[in-house]
Parts: sequence; C-alpha cells; structure tokens
Amino acid sequence: MPLDYSKWDALELSDDSDIEVHPNVDKRSFIRAKQNQIHMERARRKNEIETLKYERIAWRCVHQALLLQYCRALGRDGVQLFFKRITTANHQAQEVFLKDVRETYGKIKVRTAEINKQRAAEKAEGGGVGVEQIQLHAVEPGTKLSFRVPDKDSQDPQEQAAWAIFESFTPEMKKAIQSGNLDEVNKVLGELNVAEAEELVGKFNEAGILNLEEGVIDTTTEEGKAEFEKRKEMGSKFADDPE
Repeated sequence: MPLDYSKWDALELSDDSDIEVHPNVDKRSFIRAKQNQIHMERARRKNEIETLKYERIAWRCVHQALLLQYCRALGRDGVQLFFKRITTANHQAQEVFLKDVRETYGKIKVRTAEINKQRAAEKAEGGGVGVEQIQLHAVEPGTKLSFRVPDKDSQDPQEQAAWAIFESFTPEMKKAIQSGNLDEVNKVLGELNVAEAEELVGKFNEAGILNLEEGVIDTTTEEGKAEFEKRKEMGSKFADDPE
C-alpha cells in the first residue's frame, strides 16, 4: 500500500531536532524512510495476528469436531463417562483425546499447505487464475476414500432414502461411484462449480456413500451386503464400549 508523504512535506524539522543523521543525508527523506519502515513492520505484525487468529479458530473446529465424533462412536450411554474422563486433570483419556486433536490438526495443516502449494503451481502453469474446484482427498495417512452403493432392494427406510439420493445423481456421477475410483469421482466433481460440488458431497455424507475404507462396498451384490453388515456390527460393538 503506497504511503501519502504529502503530510510530511510541511513537517517542522525543529520538532525532530533530536534526530541525528549524517550530513550528507537529507533529514526529510530519512524521516520518510523511517515512517515507511514503521508502516511495513505494522503490516507484518497485523498479518501475524490474523494468521494466529485463524489458527486458533481452526484448532477449535478440530477440537469440537472430534468431540462430536467421539460422542457418536461411544453412543448415548458412553458420552457422560467420556466427558467426565477428559475433564479430569491428568486422566489418560484426556491425554489420548488431546493427542488426537494435535495430530489431526497437524495433518490438516500440512495437507492445507500442500494444497496451497499445488494450487500456486497450477496457477503459475496456467498463466492466470485457475477455476476453484472441490476435490476429495483422504487426510489420514495409509487410508483412502471409498464409495458405497446403497442397496436398491433394501426394506430399511434409511437405506431406501440413501438409494433415492443415489438415483438423483447424474449418470456420470453414478458410474464414477460404482467404479469405486476416487479419481473418477473427482473428475466429475471438477466439472461442477463449487456450490454444486459442495451440495453433492453433502449428499454423499447424508446417504452414507462416502467412507474412509479400503475398496468399494457395492450392496447390490451378496458379497457387498455381507461386508456392509459385518462393518455395521463392528461399529456397534465399538459404540457399546465406553472405554
């Protein structure tokens, strides 16, 4: 941001008689340079404060999101015990939870830096501002996103609702989900604007189509149904255990 030096042109140098400069240095120019230095330092500090503010907000979001995730996994009977333990000073559960928050926040921070670097590289290669897109990526190392095709013939109302959502997708998206290929799904998402893509990802979550699993679970087949029921049973066992 350029500075307006006009207000300094009428500066009374007698007011700054205590400033000592080399005889060959113009005093008014020296004052301007010092003021510019102060301005740059203030801008730098403001940027640091803004960065710290957003980092605190991001940390709080991760903390609250993990609280919800733990509560959902533990079930209604385990929530009270969970909060009792994590609010007890030096309790092991508190240490485990905070460690999870730190690690998850760290992974998101690293991944964000990678995405920003990738976008900057793509922008440089394209020679202009690229089109913003929504793309799905697995944050946890050693894991990948997979897709579950809802059971068309299920009598479960929730599964029927999931199938209705799946049927509302375009043929291209349904084909991409059935392929179980993340790149194919991202390819279709990349053709949409941000608002449309975000709405679609929300429907993925609503219908239980998007999972952090290995491989695709197609419940239209007998093997897929068996695998889906197996994972549901494992999830219920974990939820019943408040430890």
